[in-house]
Amino acid sequence: MGDLVWIRRPDKIEKGLTIALVGRSGKGKTRSAMALARGFLHEYPSTPFVIIDTENKSSTFYRDRAQPWDCLHFPPDYASSAYVDAIEMVEKDLEAQPLKVCIIDQCSSEWGDDGGFLDSIDRLDKKAGKKNPMHRIAPKQEHNRFIRKIETHSLDLLILLFKEKEKWDWSNPNKPVNLGWHPDQDKEIIYRTDGQLILLGDGKYEWAKMRDKLRPVFPERGPPLTEDHGRRLRAAMLEAGAVARKMNSLPPVEADPESVADMIEGEIKSLHEAAAKGTVPFREAWKMSSAATKAAVQTKGAGNVMSELDVLKAECAEADKPKSREPGVEG
Repeated sequence: MGDLVWIRRPDKIEKGLTIALVGRSGKGKTRSAMALARGFLHEYPSTPFVIIDTENKSSTFYRDRAQPWDCLHFPPDYASSAYVDAIEMVEKDLEAQPLKVCIIDQCSSEWGDDGGFLDSIDRLDKKAGKKNPMHRIAPKQEHNRFIRKIETHSLDLLILLFKEKEKWDWSNPNKPVNLGWHPDQDKEIIYRTDGQLILLGDGKYEWAKMRDKLRPVFPERGPPLTEDHGRRLRAAMLEAGAVARKMNSLPPVEADPESVADMIEGEIKSLHEAAAKGTVPFREAWKMSSAATKAAVQTKGAGNVMSELDVLKAECAEADKPKSREPGVEG
């Protein structure tokens, strides 16, 4: 057993964070992860993060984004032990940095691609000429080492990227049933991360899991992920439970204007959806809105008597009105 260590009255998050981004090809996983990483490192703009690239160096297509960063090329086979070795190599390489951030693009290969968990079992079955439950033992032990590593890494932030895969029910071969798109990963992964976001396209997301202390950073359904999310994530790590107060004292970071515009548009849409439900839901949505969105809705356009905020308040008032029963309808 390792040495036991007291942490007296902890006032900040002591463990490194692990965030998973899940999405089909083209949904913005790599760009979103890079924005999170660079925002997280906003205090140290010259400090690089690392991308462990299993996609034949495809991350270099984004070489003009979020610099500085380094790429660790990860060729096949995608054995669980190789993933553990790669993470440990990055930990050692970043050891002297004030903040250590790594992206694994992508992790689904450890599960289903050449040399991964499922492929390792299949190889053993083929070698023996038959399926045998005992063939799962060694691959499962290696896979568990990988799972444990993403829990216990010494990085400040580890971002895992996973593909989505279309699944089918072939119990009736003549009438296969499409079960929709699902994360191409071990279902155990979600329980070992601090948050898992499903990317819906253009960086927009909804979360499958999120720790309570990180929910102010990532509302349940959010606009495109930007560097601001990474900055807020860093603030949450510094002062858990006081993200909003911390944000007021942080210097601004540069963000892509188009991403900011999309973020504001998405947040305003969410505010209107909340206002349609009444004042209480609207206030909760307002708390989670960015400063840029709050400023936008309070600004009156040329020739406008009402601001967007006035419209939202009117929608709240309408939603709060008691609903009258229709004639002849009993409750």
